[in-house]
Amino acid sequence: WKAYTINASNALVGVLLMLLFVLTRLLHFGNLSENCLRMSEQLASPQRNQYLASFRSFFYITKYPPSFSYILFTMSLNFLLLAFFGALPEKVARRIPTLLTFGQSALFFYVVHLMLYSGFGALVKGWFGHELGYTDPMNGKPAVGTAGKPAVMWVTWLVGLVILWPLCRWYGRFKSTKGVNSVWRFF
Repeated sequence: WKAYTINASNALVGVLLMLLFVLTRLLHFGNLSENCLRMSEQLASPQRNQYLASFRSFFYITKYPPSFSYILFTMSLNFLLLAFFGALPEKVARRIPTLLTFGQSALFFYVVHLMLYSGFGALVKGWFGHELGYTDPMNGKPAVGTAGKPAVMWVTWLVGLVILWPLCRWYGRFKSTKGVNSVWRFF
């Protein structure tokens, strides 16, 4: 298959999956997050479709248990990104070494990012967290978080990427010294 055909197919599948996601919202179907989000605009009109109450509620999806709407939304973004990055000329793609580094050590990145952001989450919540006005269902205590402070989330994410990049670069170099059949190539 030609690159154009693959990229066009990825884009088409991405758009179709996004349209199906929109239908799950409009038809109130495939959503396992029913009654999870309690925003003022939803509480004001409980009889109407809760996903159409606001922009935020339209895109409120839950990962666990995986709902149909979650799978449609995330897979549509994956296919659209595949189409976008697949369409980039090689000269342009080579100028984005950070993505290449993360892509060549994807499983390593995934495992390390879980540990890194778990630690960051505890630190950030301790430094910038505040009571959110409801009880945490996991422990029965007042919930604490950084809601209303998006800059904290973005800075935490960027700092984590800055830490992960040299680690992934190191691992990529380490992995390249191993044989084709080495278990290290798996990670």
